[in-house]
Amino acid sequence: MMKTLAIATIAGMAASASGQLTLNLVNQIDLLDTQDPASASFIGSNPSAVGWDGTNMYVAGWNNGRGNGVDHGLVGIANAASSDVLGAAFGQIATPNFRGYNSVDVQNGRVLTGYDGGSPNPQGLAIYNGATGALEDSRNERVAFANFDPSNGGDAAWSVFGSGRLRVVDQTNLAGPTTWDGTNGPVIFAGSTIQRGQDTDDSGNITLNDANGNLTYFPRTGANSTGSSVTLVSSLATGNGNNNAILNTGFGDFVMYNDRGGNTYGSSIAAVDTAGNAISLTINGVDLSTATSTGWWDFDYDSATGTLAAVEFSTRQAFVFQVVPAPASAALLGLGGLAAARRRR
Repeated sequence: MMKTLAIATIAGMAASASGQLTLNLVNQIDLLDTQDPASASFIGSNPSAVGWDGTNMYVAGWNNGRGNGVDHGLVGIANAASSDVLGAAFGQIATPNFRGYNSVDVQNGRVLTGYDGGSPNPQGLAIYNGATGALEDSRNERVAFANFDPSNGGDAAWSVFGSGRLRVVDQTNLAGPTTWDGTNGPVIFAGSTIQRGQDTDDSGNITLNDANGNLTYFPRTGANSTGSSVTLVSSLATGNGNNNAILNTGFGDFVMYNDRGGNTYGSSIAAVDTAGNAISLTINGVDLSTATSTGWWDFDYDSATGTLAAVEFSTRQAFVFQVVPAPASAALLGLGGLAAARRRR
């Protein structure tokens, strides 16, 4: 039987919290088949990134020493709030050891991916048809992270290692001329140009993990501009797989993030608001004492449904949570049906 545990934020960040969040488990999906080369759902060694539109989930893979040149790709889970059926893998790229997909984003059934193979790749920035897995468009790049950008009409935006500015290109012509580039794109620099995690919210605001262990919030002031940055968290244990997601909820804006220094589910995930105040988390339906050797998570939030998708690298599990304000219960917010619909384990 799963336990219900409450967690505060990671040690050293648990100063007086300005609020609370509750994550109620809706569904848990076992991704073990995705690391089996004999499976049609094989995406590689480990799940590294997740995209979520409130209905369909897309999980991408990372080569954790499987062998140089082994194909790594993505898999979709349709109706992931109630189903654990894995689709056929797509977007496969012959991937060097310890490289792979860093990011996945979904917009109107199209899946935008950011891939880092250590050098530019023809599918480094790519858009796939979410229903069929077909490649729709791509750009030869080495991509740190990619998101659809509401501040530029939903066009594709991506960051590049070594640059503190965001690039933007027409989502219908990824190989075409950039709208904004390394000379005039939105500033996403707060002390390091090595990006470790990145998200863009419904208003175009950006959060960024960097190699210095900082999680920084950049409020958007225009299509190619950001305002004064806010350091949300500092001194995180850093490495590949430091990720975050902005949660634009009806009761406030929050940022979920993970710390690579955590060795259990509960010690590796936390939340703050966009002013940097620590938020107390209660996570229902998941055993937070479950061990994870790396603390690598990725998250994606859908504001229309108020749901958060998450994947954990080492245990190869994916989750869908309903996000509610504590101490409100799922029943009080009319979420009993969703909770009841989740697959029993």
